[in-house]
Amino acid sequence: MSQSKNPKDLMFNLFAIALVLIFSGIAVAYYIDSLEQSEAKPPSLNDNEILITKIISGQKLLIPATWFKYNEERQAEFVDYTELVFILPLIENSPNIEIQVTIAPERLNIPSAKLLDDVYLHQFLPDQINSPKGLIGKPLKTMVGNIEENVFYDPFSANPFVAKCMDKIVKETSMRCIRTVQISEQLSATYSFEYEALLGWRNFDMEAQNWLDKIAGI
Repeated sequence: MSQSKNPKDLMFNLFAIALVLIFSGIAVAYYIDSLEQSEAKPPSLNDNEILITKIISGQKLLIPATWFKYNEERQAEFVDYTELVFILPLIENSPNIEIQVTIAPERLNIPSAKLLDDVYLHQFLPDQINSPKGLIGKPLKTMVGNIEENVFYDPFSANPFVAKCMDKIVKETSMRCIRTVQISEQLSATYSFEYEALLGWRNFDMEAQNWLDKIAGI
């Protein structure tokens, strides 16, 4: 016949379990607190950032927590895409410029340089518009309502810088531009930014790459 457990042993076990739960709760609280603190910090290239795991198109990425455009994006691990924010020093003696970045499977996006040859060249209107130094600006045939779209591109590069910009929808805002590049065999990055960033287009890809290099897994 088995003996019943000593009440003292039972109390000790319950006490030990309670301690484990308490310390686990404290650890979780500290982790959540660290995330909340990072919410208040702007994205940066610091090496001491908390890293969040994202798996996109089978590729595992470790991304600094302050880079996510939306706080809720820090939760899920397996995602179809993720939206980030980079702060790029594009123009000398001017404030750094915020660039929104969507990392997605490469198969879902066509690089802007390829679109230039395959699509945009066939949609250009005869006119040429004012553009940042070194770029050619061409309006596209209107495809959506009365919204004007323009393409700005470097005509002298084998792999040209290309960005498509949509005319301002709200009068007080700037044109919004997008540029897509392939960043790995599986992934692409689509940059969204205001027209003023094109003034520093020669530095754009180099500065963006400095941020991409901080994402482990690319």
